[in-house]
Amino acid sequence: MLAVLAKSQQLGEERVVCDLCSIRRADVRTPCGHALHARCIYQLPLSECPVCRADMTQSEGLQVLPVEPHNNEPAENADTELRTGRWHHYETQYAQHLMEDFEAGTLPIGEGTKLATLLCRLLNCNQTRLSKKLKIGKRFYAHGPTRIRTPEAIAAHSVRQRRISELEEMFLMAEAQTARGALTTPGLSEKMQTEWRERFVGHAHSMNQKLKDAWSWNSKRRVSDLSTTNTSAAINKLLSSIAPTSSSNSTGGGDFSVSPMAPLFLVQVIVF
Repeated sequence: MLAVLAKSQQLGEERVVCDLCSIRRADVRTPCGHALHARCIYQLPLSECPVCRADMTQSEGLQVLPVEPHNNEPAENADTELRTGRWHHYETQYAQHLMEDFEAGTLPIGEGTKLATLLCRLLNCNQTRLSKKLKIGKRFYAHGPTRIRTPEAIAAHSVRQRRISELEEMFLMAEAQTARGALTTPGLSEKMQTEWRERFVGHAHSMNQKLKDAWSWNSKRRVSDLSTTNTSAAINKLLSSIAPTSSSNSTGGGDFSVSPMAPLFLVQVIVF
C-alpha cells in the first residue's frame, strides 16, 4: 500500500494511471491506494480490491478522483466548442468498441442511458455528426445478465477494457495532431473524464457500492447537489407548516390549516 501511494505522489495526483490497464486517467481509488478506471472494474459492489485483494467491506468505499489535465495547459483555456469535421481512425474504433459494450450491458453507467447522448458527450460532438458515421438509432442501456466471477471471465474483461483505454488514449493523441488540437484536446479530455465519473457515481449508487464523498472531485456538481439539498429542505419546511387541525365547524374530521409563515417559505423556494 505504501509503495502504491508513494508512486502516486511521485507522479503527482493529477497524473493517475489505472493499476489494471496501465493507462492514465483513472477514475477511482481504492482504500488501499490502487487507482482504477471505472470500466476496468469487473463487477460492483467490490468486496475486495481487484489488484491486491485487500478487504473493502469495512471501508468508506471508493474515492472518485479529480479530473486530470491532458497536458500542462489549464482546461479552462481550452476550446470547448462541439467538434466537427472528419473522424479519426482511432475515434471510430473507440466509438465502435463502446457501442459493443453498450449492447452487452457491461459499461459502468446507469440503466436507461441513451447511446447517442453518451457518445455525443464522450466525443464532444452533436448527434448529426454521430449519425453520419455510426448507426445509432434509439438505443437505451440495460445491464446484461449477472456475470460469473471466474478467472477466465475477469481476464477477458481486463483485455477488452485495456483495448478501450488504449483507443481512448490514441484518439486523444490523434486529436492533438489536428490544426485545432492544441485548443480542443484539453477540453475533450476533461469532458470524457467528467462523463465517465458522473455516470459511474450514479451506477455505483444503484449497485450499492460505497463511495467516499462522491462529488468532492467535481466542485460544480457538488455546489449543484448542495443547492438541491437546500431546496428540498425549504420544501420540507413549507410542508411542515401546513398541518391538519380540527375545525369546530367540521363534521367530517380535520381540515387543513395553513400557517401564516407558509407563503414566506414558498417565496424562498421559488426564488432559490
